[in-house]
Amino acid sequence: MDFHSIEFYVIAVIAAAAIIGFAARPAVRGEARTWLLPATLTRGTAQYTPSIIITCDDRFDLTIRRTGLPEVEAVNMSVTIVGHDISIEEHCTSTDSDHTPSATAAETVLTFIGPDRYHLSYAAPDLSLFTAVQFTARPGITINKELTLS
Repeated sequence: MDFHSIEFYVIAVIAAAAIIGFAARPAVRGEARTWLLPATLTRGTAQYTPSIIITCDDRFDLTIRRTGLPEVEAVNMSVTIVGHDISIEEHCTSTDSDHTPSATAAETVLTFIGPDRYHLSYAAPDLSLFTAVQFTARPGITINKELTLS
């Protein structure tokens, strides 16, 4: 084989382009799974800083606790998982009565998580709030992340 021929360099460039193309290919993410989960509301002393607190127990159940809620009667969380990306969108029903004590926190549990690394994004579009965090699901972790204006 002659290393100084044009044919050799053409084949080398094609092989290099194939290797780079294969390496740059995006990973297969899998299908999207979506759940609409009701949140358990807590009434009491208000915490005015909107944030989420993520905890993981021994069974890898993730508890998502949303604090600093405005006056609401109900909170549902739309959870979408694609691969290792978790998207949570908050949906609130506002209170229209002075007689109903408003909730100060909402909590839901994700029971379909395994021990792995995840990227979680949390959005409250009604209030224009957002946050994102990366974490490894393992028993005992606690993550507190403040929501910011999006």
